Amino acid sequence: ARCAECHRLAGAGGSSGPDLSGLAGRYSFGDLLVSVVEPSAALSDQYQDTQLFMKDGSLVMGRLTEEKEDRLILRSTSSTSERLEVLLKDVEERRLSEISSMPEGLINHLTEEQVLDLMAYLMAGGDPADDVYVSRQSP
Repeated sequence: ARCAECHRLAGAGGSSGPDLSGLAGRYSFGDLLVSVVEPSAALSDQYQDTQLFMKDGSLVMGRLTEEKEDRLILRSTSSTSERLEVLLKDVEERRLSEISSMPEGLINHLTEEQVLDLMAYLMAGGDPADDVYVSRQSP
């Protein structure tokens, strides 16, 4: 599902999205599933993008990393995570995005079993020895 392009888990993966290590201690299975299926349902302000509507009619989006007296510095939420510097004098309007930078539908190509495997992997924090993998069936 390409999660590792943006997210870290057990020390591996990208850094433009939240670190997924330790999810089981913070979220229930149901809450985590909703976050994967509907990424914009609950946005963390730590990862919320800023939309800059420019005077020239363009739109600049990214995660605000620094605000200076005359400029804003954002990090692109694309896979390149490029640094964007925007002069405040060029900004018409500034808003927080109500849409997650994580696209919806990333798991649509997975089977039900693969989705359950992904959820187990996330709940286990990537640890293959976690109890989440132990069969609950009696012998």
